[in-house]
Amino acid sequence: MWDHPDSHTSALIGDNTVVRDANGARYQVSCSLPLRRVGSHGFVVESASGRVLEFTLSFSENASEPFPDPVSVRDRCAGHWQAFWKSGGVVDFSRSSNPLAKKIEQRMVLSHYLTAVQCVGDIPAQESGLTCNTWYGKHHTEMIWWHNAHFILWGRPSMARKNLSWFVRRLPDARALAGNRGLKGVRWPKMVGPEGRESPGGNPLIVWNQPHPIYLAELLWRQCPEKETLDAYSDLVLESAHCMASMLRFDPERQRYVLGPPLWIAQEIHEPAESQNPSFELAYWHWALTTAQRWRERLGMPREAHWDHILGHLAPMPESGGLYVALESHPDTWTNLASRQDHPQMLMPLGFLPDSPFVDRATMDRTLTAVLDQWDWETKIWGWDYPMVAMAATRLGRPEDALEVLLRDGPNNRYTACGHCPQGSDRAEGQTSGRREIAAYLPANGAYLAALALMVAGWDGSSAHPGFPDDGSWVIQSEGLHPLP
Repeated sequence: MWDHPDSHTSALIGDNTVVRDANGARYQVSCSLPLRRVGSHGFVVESASGRVLEFTLSFSENASEPFPDPVSVRDRCAGHWQAFWKSGGVVDFSRSSNPLAKKIEQRMVLSHYLTAVQCVGDIPAQESGLTCNTWYGKHHTEMIWWHNAHFILWGRPSMARKNLSWFVRRLPDARALAGNRGLKGVRWPKMVGPEGRESPGGNPLIVWNQPHPIYLAELLWRQCPEKETLDAYSDLVLESAHCMASMLRFDPERQRYVLGPPLWIAQEIHEPAESQNPSFELAYWHWALTTAQRWRERLGMPREAHWDHILGHLAPMPESGGLYVALESHPDTWTNLASRQDHPQMLMPLGFLPDSPFVDRATMDRTLTAVLDQWDWETKIWGWDYPMVAMAATRLGRPEDALEVLLRDGPNNRYTACGHCPQGSDRAEGQTSGRREIAAYLPANGAYLAALALMVAGWDGSSAHPGFPDDGSWVIQSEGLHPLP
């Protein structure tokens, strides 16, 4: 657009407002000081005194209200952040002698700030927030857990409710999408704009985003087990579960429910037309349907018989050689290096998800060791993978490993001085590292905070600070954090 000035317009209305029209998108920018046009799309703001320039800008679809003065805006901003830092949970590492304590605390504080600025709005944030435009500027629904769960865990549930309300408002659109695909309930698209319409470029076969609203609603219920929570999210929970159940197919020969194909699993390197029974998605389906049954009981409704049949006959998590593998249809995770790239999602059933009879702890413990030792950490790994692996290590009682991988100086886990975690592309053959292509990646910051909450506050029935070694170097004080399930 910068190279085609005739393709858009910038009309100055009065002295203070510019009305913009770019490819049919219309909005206006209003300034508290007069504007002077310079060229087709340039405008200058000048100081009356020549020394100090203070003004406010407003971006909106419609006419703006009268401007507050800059001092008022600055004071309101200062008051907002004072209230933010005095609310919610806090962790103090200042008495710890471990040299990693300062790094953990610095990353924690900056991630709180960045996610509060960029992940709280009427529309769920894109993965690079408001910093830069990635993936066409669209919201990716599979990132909603990383973007929002930590707000709930750190005692700021209202910040998560704001994004989750978008899902509630979009229920009619999600019902229509499910119906178009022959499914029941509500089906959440992968990549969407503000109006909830599925966008080109987002793989429509991704499914691990479907249970996220159930998980987030459950976290909110745990903090506010009241009728108002049930009223707010019961349709979201139950209709999401209905869709998930309808995605499964009963195999009469195996007497098992199977998932896929076609399917694009969380580890995005496998052929969708052949993919069946991925380990994480199976575990997530089991947990989410179990949770949805509890919501029915809380609502005074009978259990859904079909969901109970699924829970009793769901295909087990696939494994090979005593280790969990990515998916049943391609069980070569540990015999083919090319299958050890992208997200090591076979760890998520015990870490991201709580302990359950669906997961064998001993097998998962061996799988964690294999991931740490054998995964291709250089070719492609994402910023949320490191905290996700740390969550698995924490739940398996391996705090040394949790700390090591959480703070590992590896590709896509290097944080800048301002707290952003840039992401690079796949490493090309002959290169030592991938090129940087995403300057900011909020799922990394959100996942870091979620993992830290687990490592400090634990989960139901856990010991205190399960993610930190009991070696005398960690003295941790905390308040206001909430355990995970």
